[in-house]
Amino acid sequence: MLEQIPSYLLPVFSALLWALSAPLINQGVRGLPAAMGRSGILLGLFVSCWSGALCLSAFVWLNGIPFAFNGALFLAGILTFPLATATYYLASISFKNHTEIASQFAKSKPLITLPIAYLLLGEPVEQGLWLSIPLIVVGVGIFLVQSMRGDTALKPVVFGLLAAVFWALGEIFMKLGLTENSPLADTYAALLSGALGISCYLPFFLGPVIQQRSAIGTWLWPFCAHGIISFGFAYVFFFSSLAEYGVMKTVVINSFWPVLALVITALINRLRRLPNEVPVYVWWAGLFLCSGSALQFVYLL
Repeated sequence: MLEQIPSYLLPVFSALLWALSAPLINQGVRGLPAAMGRSGILLGLFVSCWSGALCLSAFVWLNGIPFAFNGALFLAGILTFPLATATYYLASISFKNHTEIASQFAKSKPLITLPIAYLLLGEPVEQGLWLSIPLIVVGVGIFLVQSMRGDTALKPVVFGLLAAVFWALGEIFMKLGLTENSPLADTYAALLSGALGISCYLPFFLGPVIQQRSAIGTWLWPFCAHGIISFGFAYVFFFSSLAEYGVMKTVVINSFWPVLALVITALINRLRRLPNEVPVYVWWAGLFLCSGSALQFVYLL
């Protein structure tokens, strides 16, 4: 199925799916029962990981697709799914009514991934990247500078930056862990590793969840959908793009997804007649991010 998709669309599809899943994350985090505390976050993450893993299981096992684990894919799964996503959720909760601020720090991921890909993976900075990377850096820089202005507590900032670090390292290990199997199989191995990883935390949050079992309800559905769309399908396209183009080009092209997520969220809020104010700096940052992504996309055509 993936072979029928033009390769230059692979990173774009991953970005689109991540953007579409962003409102689901917001809805899920807002719906967390206060009585559950952080146990609710871990339960939501548990549901996300296993929803995506079980969805990919259907494709892998029913179609007899071979897959294999290795150390790099295991680390990619642990860093990306339990660790990065959990710290992102915690950053959002720590900012209380300002979850949009927490997400800005996660946008610093390209600033970490790109130099690591150059220094450790030896990926060349080709002609298109020389023009795209500065645009991405300026866009991310606008987000970070504006987000850190004002009275910002240290803890949520640390959580947000940790999420960016975990995601960046996860992407490097994804590239290192690619096997001769299909990208779907490699995604499945990494995601299953992440699902098993979050399962190790069950003893730490299962007790409070059982005590508050009456609070378990429809608020978990956004986490389930997020796991299928983002952890499952989006990362299949992302792995495919890593195999085809490497880390640098893939990360540069799909750097525009946070901006698209803001636009989608704004449209949803408008349709629901909810207040939604997007600061001017977001549009400026988005202009640079989208320009960098579009420029690299053109070079792939």
